[in-house]
Amino acid sequence: MVGKMVRLTVLGFIAFLLILTAAGNSMVRAASLDAFEAESLLYVREEEKLARDTYLTLYGIWGTDIFQTIANSEQAHMDAVKALLDKYGLEDPALPEIGVFQNDFLQEKYDELVAWGAQSEADALLVGCLIEEIDLIDLIERMAQITKRDILTVFQNLVDGSENHLRAFVARYESLTGNTYTPVYLDRNTYLQIITGDSDSGGGGNETGGGGNGRGNGGPQGGR
Repeated sequence: MVGKMVRLTVLGFIAFLLILTAAGNSMVRAASLDAFEAESLLYVREEEKLARDTYLTLYGIWGTDIFQTIANSEQAHMDAVKALLDKYGLEDPALPEIGVFQNDFLQEKYDELVAWGAQSEADALLVGCLIEEIDLIDLIERMAQITKRDILTVFQNLVDGSENHLRAFVARYESLTGNTYTPVYLDRNTYLQIITGDSDSGGGGNETGGGGNGRGNGGPQGGR
């Protein structure tokens, strides 16, 4: 009986050590990121959720296939960032409910963008264009301050995806309306490089439209 109790005690102690080791490894992984890198992963995870949730909601309103297709891509982006959160032991900020965010700014933007996109299908497509512009600028600015190769690789993939999404939304908007899309945040040269497929993902305007023509296409202003 005593031997059995000893074995159980030893097994319990080993289990306790394994728990401590796992917790310690998570702390070490999180500590290996600087504050900006950690904040960037947390923010971008919810920023990608903003895109996904907005597109899913607009698809529910308009039934336009582009929103469903790109929402699926945004889910893949979210999954890629989640893998980094897990790797570095960071708690996932993305809530499971569609359209619900922990970040107050992103919650406000979601509400504004959905209200704008609900006005017409053309407005919904403009929302898609604006989201992708903002995502591109935000990612590029963050990449300039990050040195970790795994984060840079994921963020570059997100940039490439956003460029593809922007091209798709612009093409659908111009086909639907006959109007030429005017970039709101990207500078015109960078925008044209993206639209023609010539972008090196290294440029961008600022979030007040610097470098662009300043007119935009209406709707609420983004930024972060």
